Amino acid sequence: MLFIMGFLGLVPEAHRKESSLATGSIMLVWALFYQLSVGTVCYSLVAELSTRRLQIKTVVLGRNLYNIVGIICSVLTPYMLNPGEWDWGNYAGFFWAAICFCCIVYTYFRVPEPMGRSFAELDLLFERGVNARKFKSTDVDVFGEEVDERTMGAYEEKLEVRHLEVESGGVKS
Repeated sequence: MLFIMGFLGLVPEAHRKESSLATGSIMLVWALFYQLSVGTVCYSLVAELSTRRLQIKTVVLGRNLYNIVGIICSVLTPYMLNPGEWDWGNYAGFFWAAICFCCIVYTYFRVPEPMGRSFAELDLLFERGVNARKFKSTDVDVFGEEVDERTMGAYEEKLEVRHLEVESGGVKS
């Protein structure tokens, strides 16, 4: 759709009114489909794909990056469309189509498919360094795995510290 908007910029001046109507219609249809499909997926993916130990940090990092990119896009777009500034008009569609293409390539190679996987299975697949494209087909037995001694030692140490705090009456919340 973004490429179509870009090509509508090539319409001769005699048909500029029709081109403008088509551009507005395509923008509305694109926004509708985006918000009803892919636009809302990012919220569930950020929450589901991160490891449980880093989930809060991952969500915060993802939301901050989303807000920064949103600010950048909100600043760039008016310059692109404004006749008194860059005056790209419909050609801005080519720019955003190229950006979307880069995002699609990144998503294909880097974002794994979490469907049908438990959080423990996802954590194990990330720990093993499984390629994102192989997440769906890799067999995982969560209960057949060995736990790293360093991880268990750190966990037991935290329990001992917590136990000492409770015994001494210095419980922190």
